[in-house]
Amino acid sequence: MSGVKELAYVVYEVGDLADWERFAVELLGMRLGERGEDRLTLRLDDKAHRWIVTRGPADDLVCSGYEVEGDAELDALVARLRAAGLQVEEGDAALAADRRVERVFATTDPMGNRVELVTGLADAATPFASESLLGAFVTGAGGAGHQVLLAHGTSREEYLGFYRDLLGFKVSDIIVEELSPASSPT
Repeated sequence: MSGVKELAYVVYEVGDLADWERFAVELLGMRLGERGEDRLTLRLDDKAHRWIVTRGPADDLVCSGYEVEGDAELDALVARLRAAGLQVEEGDAALAADRRVERVFATTDPMGNRVELVTGLADAATPFASESLLGAFVTGAGGAGHQVLLAHGTSREEYLGFYRDLLGFKVSDIIVEELSPASSPT
């Protein structure tokens, strides 16, 4: 079964772009890709970007973009998702250009997170070099690396079924942690 090859990018909506730019560039060692009035992109390797940060009230993850090997693998993955009853929409040329990919399809995971499946994430025009990081981020075969998604309001079987069985992920670990005290009825 062909599935996702790597985490291509993440998109966040934030209230303060300047704070996020300082955090990512000065503290984490990322490199600024592009900056506009209402967005910026951040690099951590030789790709055009790995983080897209847009201005908005959510202060949260907007979507995760996962790259597949090529067109045939993307078409097979989209067909598998649709056969499982999921709605999958093809992104238009404007979305593909914004994400700097060749093709993009979007769906939603069982927790309500937007998931974009893409091919051909563009390389940057210049090699990655951090002004504050002594070395480099470890990317390569894993793409942008990893992310932690909170699975609230859904069963373990639902989200494992989506990520493992449909997208082809492998489970590395499962963490069960109470993030806040359970509320009691009053």
